Amino acid sequence: MDKKGCLIFGGIFFLIFVICFCSFSFFLVSIGSSTGMTQEGIIETTLKDGISKEKIAVIDLEGVIISDSSGVYNGDDMVQRVVKKLKKVQKDDSYKAVILRINTPGGTVFDSDKIANEVIKTKNKGKIVVALMEESATSGGYYVASAANKIIASEVTVTGSIGAVSQIIELGGLYEKLGVEVITITNTSGDVKTFENIGDPDSKDRKVYEQLLDDNFDAFVNMIDDNRELSREEILELADGSIYSGKRALELGLVDELGDMDDALDTASCEAALSNPKVIELADPQDFFSSLFGPSYIKSLKVIDNFNNKTNVEPGIYTWYIAVP
Repeated sequence: MDKKGCLIFGGIFFLIFVICFCSFSFFLVSIGSSTGMTQEGIIETTLKDGISKEKIAVIDLEGVIISDSSGVYNGDDMVQRVVKKLKKVQKDDSYKAVILRINTPGGTVFDSDKIANEVIKTKNKGKIVVALMEESATSGGYYVASAANKIIASEVTVTGSIGAVSQIIELGGLYEKLGVEVITITNTSGDVKTFENIGDPDSKDRKVYEQLLDDNFDAFVNMIDDNRELSREEILELADGSIYSGKRALELGLVDELGDMDDALDTASCEAALSNPKVIELADPQDFFSSLFGPSYIKSLKVIDNFNNKTNVEPGIYTWYIAVP
């Protein structure tokens, strides 16, 4: 390429660069007017302008409910981030209500209970909390939703799965074939130490573990009993791990109405006696490429994979919807 050709090519490249740079700058300016970051590191984005100074917050509870380090941002995992947003609403007098938008198959009992109790604290601060169950709000998802003032679902929402589950993999037979011997050393006295006989329904080990499940199941039932207009007997009839569509859940009294985000906003405004409030989404900051190309699905899959590994290896009780093959 001669000198003239190089100049033409360089000019075209420079022009394209300028156009792209100006377009991206315009994009940043356009979103900057409706987006801001708080001191807590939360992005506030205006979804709907209102004529009053009163605001409704929209908070997403999405993915597996688990304190997992692979999904951290600035040291906070997904559970900490949801809790942090609820705490912001509690402290900010301009926020009068919250739409908790739920899309989750559940998670650990501890983390589900942690978020549910933060929802209750938000209610105790005089804020209205409306749980909007979208695609899925099973197990731990319903655990959290049950703490809200009102629950809204679509007709095709998958919800329910009220119960506690624990998965344990028995590797004794495999270890035997591989010539692997597991030696357990403990300084405690008594028969129940390491749940070696968990497979025997009549063993002390099994009964201790079943008591753990019973206690966590009671916590789930108590959360619903304390916050829903259902008798304990009605709850126990539904608490067999069954899943329900949103339409069926309405018939059973597990949700209050069917609808979408607009209906959730109407309900929140009505319950909090608001007139044309501003609607603000409280979101997490994203990196440059995530903001351009959408959410990181690979990271989401990694969190689910880590959760499955956790349930298979670590002892614990979970509120987690699983399809058993």
